[in-house]
Amino acid sequence: MCKKYQLTSEIKKIKHALTRNIINLYRIRALKDFNDVKAGTLGGFIEKEVNLSHDG
Repeated sequence: MCKKYQLTSEIKKIKHALTRNIINLYRIRALKDFNDVKAGTLGGFIEKEVNLSHDG
């Protein structure tokens, strides 16, 4: 499977609303062009790579 995204080194630390634990969120970057997204485009923040779909 060819990955569409990668996690960058840019991290946001947030506090979980219920547990109050600190969670690291990682910024994503597109690795290839798809739909209206170009390779290299920065996206939002996710907690872990399993939150992404590399299908399609």
